Amino acid sequence: MYKGSPSCPEERRLIPSVEAMSQMSFLEPQIGDSANIMWFFVIEVDEELYADTISLVGFLDGVQVVDYPIQIEGFIPVMASVDKKLKEPIKLDKPAISIKTDKTEKARSDE
Repeated sequence: MYKGSPSCPEERRLIPSVEAMSQMSFLEPQIGDSANIMWFFVIEVDEELYADTISLVGFLDGVQVVDYPIQIEGFIPVMASVDKKLKEPIKLDKPAISIKTDKTEKARSDE
């Protein structure tokens, strides 16, 4: 995931992480080069830095091979009303707090 233009990711983004390489290895070898496509969700913002478009893009050997834009239309609420009655909160006792000491120092002082 990154913020910017779908066609111009930063060069460092095209270097796959260990986790990404591990996930890509789960794909069946029968799908060929498609198994090596690196997928990203790209968020484009407008001049006020609000999300304007979200795209699903794929890069193969540093070249963009897929760009699927997902247009954001209408108002997207941050919060929605909840009609369901919530449970009453529970009260917890205050936790015991103490200063952490070095065990070896404590053993020496006990001797």
